[in-house]
Amino acid sequence: MLGKDDVLAAAGSQEQADAREAGGFVTRTPLWYYLLAEAAHHHGGDRLGPVGSTIVAEVLVGLVRRSEDSILKLPGWTPSLPAAEPGTFELADLLRFAGVLGDAEAPRTYPVRRGDTLSGIADAELGDARRWTEIFLLNRAEIRDPNRIFPGQVLVLPPE
Repeated sequence: MLGKDDVLAAAGSQEQADAREAGGFVTRTPLWYYLLAEAAHHHGGDRLGPVGSTIVAEVLVGLVRRSEDSILKLPGWTPSLPAAEPGTFELADLLRFAGVLGDAEAPRTYPVRRGDTLSGIADAELGDARRWTEIFLLNRAEIRDPNRIFPGQVLVLPPE
């Protein structure tokens, strides 16, 4: 937790520090200002500190948990994307898969043919028809109804 001196030290100049003290920011620090001071204190202002990071993470996790479309609503769901360390799955693995970290393998895809079903594709490509939900979730933007896929659609497949 930052103290008065830490909040003042986050000021860019003595004039700013004086204004912060005169305005009561050192004893009644608004949350938004505390987060900025914490970031400056811990990381030179380049990224959030412990409190700011926790707030952002908790909000994002809360949104995922409350979303009706969340994969977390599926009983027994576990991440199936490739992970840098087998048996674990971290945010960096998701960023790697998205290509943000630059060392991701291209995802496998499957062109839908006439007569295909998600369970049939899961059985043929993943070895388990019950994995159709993984295909559905990876392609949620393209598939509105899991019972209706169309020839010509190109689906992203989870790893085997």
